[in-house]
Amino acid sequence: MTTLRLSTFERLVILAGVYLIAHVGLLERLGAPTFGWRPTDLAGIAVNYYRNGFHFAFPQVLWGGAGAGHVEMEFPLQSFLTALFFKLFGMHDWLCEVLPLVFGFGLVVTVAEFGRYLIGDEAALAAGVCTALSPTLVYITSNGMWADPPMVFFGTLGLYLLTRWSAKGSRRELCAAVACLSLAVLLKLTALYLGLAVVYLFSRRFGRGFLKEPTTWLAGLAILTPAALWYSHAYRLYLEEGNTFGIIGGGFLKFPTMALLTDLYIYKHTLVRVFFYYLTPVGSVLFLVGFYVALKSRCWLLLVWLACVVVHSFVVWGGIRYSGHIGYLLPILPICYLVIGLGFQSGVRAIQQWIGAGRQPRFYVPLLIFMFVLVSANTVVASRRFKDRDLAFETALWEKKKLTGIKVGQVTPPGSLIIVVDHEMDTVDQKHSMTPPDVFFFGDRHGWYRSLAWLTVDSIEQLRAEGAEYLVVSLQSVQQFERDHAAIHAYLDQHFRKVTNEDGIIYALARK
Repeated sequence: MTTLRLSTFERLVILAGVYLIAHVGLLERLGAPTFGWRPTDLAGIAVNYYRNGFHFAFPQVLWGGAGAGHVEMEFPLQSFLTALFFKLFGMHDWLCEVLPLVFGFGLVVTVAEFGRYLIGDEAALAAGVCTALSPTLVYITSNGMWADPPMVFFGTLGLYLLTRWSAKGSRRELCAAVACLSLAVLLKLTALYLGLAVVYLFSRRFGRGFLKEPTTWLAGLAILTPAALWYSHAYRLYLEEGNTFGIIGGGFLKFPTMALLTDLYIYKHTLVRVFFYYLTPVGSVLFLVGFYVALKSRCWLLLVWLACVVVHSFVVWGGIRYSGHIGYLLPILPICYLVIGLGFQSGVRAIQQWIGAGRQPRFYVPLLIFMFVLVSANTVVASRRFKDRDLAFETALWEKKKLTGIKVGQVTPPGSLIIVVDHEMDTVDQKHSMTPPDVFFFGDRHGWYRSLAWLTVDSIEQLRAEGAEYLVVSLQSVQQFERDHAAIHAYLDQHFRKVTNEDGIIYALARK
């Protein structure tokens, strides 16, 4: 039976070419400000590292009020390295794209190498190409820094190295695997979802008595101890200043409730997203084929890994529902695309058998080309749907916050402290809310955030006493502010000068 034979260089060239083509849209906005809640926050932290000294253990946000703005967050590796790029090349927004693109391509290559080791060359190339074309991966690596791509990359690389070690590999592979897995948990605590797969691989190496092996416990300590130290330190920052990304302080918001677990709409909505934007329609069919083959051939690692991502999804079900699926569902990509690669390879082999042994060489390359063109066309359609339907509302929202931020930067003096007001956190109490950072970042200003639901005259006066110089109503919330908060609107009009009502409303908080 004819099979694919490519050198390492040829595989890398193909994967790099597909990855670059998938990201061609990035060229249109390479110099534009970073879009998105988390990318904006991480870019702001990089700016603060660059301006305030490279104090790695004390990341600072822009929305920390008049204080230092130290924040409880994941291991701030991306922001710190990006700040170093600023130091070397100047403060350019496109530098915020470098690490996401590198980690994304690293994931593509790791998935392909993992597939080559576990399944075969055809499955590996299919898995790598499909990962490179994934609408979700393309999006999340084209809009600045997110915590998820590096976590998924290091977690997948660590699992790959541990798989090689478990098949009688070297101690060097074990050490490298432990380092990668430890870094994955540091970069995002939810990387603990890989624990079941790690346990399986240790049991495969040592047998049922793996818990009696010192290596098992030493590796576990090496993976978990750095994360325990960092997150305990990060939690202390939260207790001292009250700023959090919802890791431990407010982190319960990502957990499921019984109401969420029994809401069939969330299951339907999530499955639609997975079908179109993570696996894509053709990929979903290949996934079912690959899953059947994995069950039939007892590919236990793939099955255990799939169980890991299912458990992880339910653990962060609240995050998938309320905080957006783009990051929380990203861990499904590497394992699902390995299964898709298995399905692709099985499909090619079945067609080869149907064609017949004597005619295989003549049809083999056209068959592969047809399959890859089909997958690519399917991905283009899925990507367009992702942009025009699922992300349309959020993109419009971010555009409005960007306009307001730019206006703030134009009409307020550098270094001004501002209060940003919008309606995004109206359904959450102030103690457990997150903070939209976009206006602060686009305006290059520090200050406080208040949702319309919490805004009172007393709270405005309290923040004025703490140093607030301007109050900004973000563009997307102007109508709600004028309609539902007429008393506060009238108070501000009576006592303070309205600097502008273009692209939002801005008041100077010095009394008339």
